[in-house]
Amino acid sequence: MTKLPISVIIVDDEKPARDELKFIIDKDSHYKVVGEADCGWDAIKLVEELKPDVVFLDIEMHDINGLEVARKIYKAEYSPAIVFATAYNQHAISAFEVRAIDYILKPFDDERIMETLVRIKSTILKSEAASELVEKITSMLMDPSQKTTIQTKEEQSVVKVPVENNGRLLLLDPKDIIFAATGNDKEINIYTRLEIYHAKMNLNTLEKKLEKTKLKFFRVHRSFLVNLDEVKELVSWFKGNYLLVMSDKNKTEIPVSRNLSKELKERLGLN
Repeated sequence: MTKLPISVIIVDDEKPARDELKFIIDKDSHYKVVGEADCGWDAIKLVEELKPDVVFLDIEMHDINGLEVARKIYKAEYSPAIVFATAYNQHAISAFEVRAIDYILKPFDDERIMETLVRIKSTILKSEAASELVEKITSMLMDPSQKTTIQTKEEQSVVKVPVENNGRLLLLDPKDIIFAATGNDKEINIYTRLEIYHAKMNLNTLEKKLEKTKLKFFRVHRSFLVNLDEVKELVSWFKGNYLLVMSDKNKTEIPVSRNLSKELKERLGLN
């Protein structure tokens, strides 16, 4: 279990941005900014040296792109949680693909960053006992052979998605799910209107579980499973590709695999 305070490194090639972010983070006594870097290569060295719990990482920097910095960090023996802090929202999809825990936009909003800090605490400050309990119950929920014989058919038809919330197991109603995205090797991120949760399963498992509901979930990309009722826009991208704009508070844009575009339009009643 990570000890308090949670150590943070801030990486941005603009000092005012680093200062502003540090000022906001310092308001939460559970965190301590232990280092800063103004370029990508220095950030990689600093992570190796200080082994922070979290890295707040800019994307557009003068020497190396922040996404590439994240990839190099994740290849190392020690991998902290990464939050991208950038002025450019077009990198959101790539940020998910490198397993970022969150993605915040400049100019920084105090309340939005505080939400991120709460999310980080709920993710990395979990006791081993709580983690083992989540895994055990998740396994039982996923494996029909673990169901007790006293369950009625009606009870067995109820579908809930087990997610982690502040070290506890929350059973999420599938209708509250806007979309799910691949996370790290052992879990996925599930997005609702207000929160992002983590679940110890892969997208294939979640997709099969949601097939038992009457909801319209569709795997539009190997990294994304979306609730079609929560799609707000279908945007033409390039070379016949599309982006989906979802109904979450960040209006996340999700890519659609080209070979699934036709089926998606059919499911949305656009053909």
